[in-house]
Amino acid sequence: RIDAMAKDGIRFTQALAGSPVCAPLRCTLMTGKHAGHASVRANDGGTPLRADEPTIASMLKKLGYATGGFGKWGCGGRDSTGVPEKHGFDVFYGYYDQVHAHTFYPPYLIRNSEEVPLEGNDGGRSGQTYSHYKIMDEAEAFIRQNKDQPFFCYLPITLPHGNYDIPADDPAWDQYRNDEWIKDPKIDQDAKNYAAMVTMVDNNLGRVLDLLKELKLEDN
Repeated sequence: RIDAMAKDGIRFTQALAGSPVCAPLRCTLMTGKHAGHASVRANDGGTPLRADEPTIASMLKKLGYATGGFGKWGCGGRDSTGVPEKHGFDVFYGYYDQVHAHTFYPPYLIRNSEEVPLEGNDGGRSGQTYSHYKIMDEAEAFIRQNKDQPFFCYLPITLPHGNYDIPADDPAWDQYRNDEWIKDPKIDQDAKNYAAMVTMVDNNLGRVLDLLKELKLEDN
């Protein structure tokens, strides 16, 4: 689905990534600033957006858009000036800080600075509740809820990212389960998991595009 969107979509030939690494890039994406003027310039996970810093979400909110974010924020942890609900988001669900986002089986995710427990998880490399599934469900619910009004759905999903963990029963994993690419079994496992995560992202993009079509929003 990513290839099809690239083929049928708009190519931005003069668009460049604002930074080569995680948090600073998220800051430039949200604010539209050059990295030299942005508040988040390091990837230490502790530098937040400034309290008065406008974002695309805060600008759209002033124009009457419903605003939601689902995934990894990375522009300020809880109790900082950079939390998404202080920067134009009606709702943000997922991970606020860098370290928390390094597990796909965390004990909780965050909704508007409040912890939402995930059943059967202890922060390890396996558990009962896969965080990405919850994030995608929340994003879909937001789109459905706001289908009759202007909305901005920011979907900075965490895949593919270490730890490279994916449920054994996910359809994306089935495509690579029996492949053998690398002699070292640990590296081979991570490589296959990474490939499966990329496929999962592709499947999830299709899920969003299909939802927009179902709601007759694909040409909006």
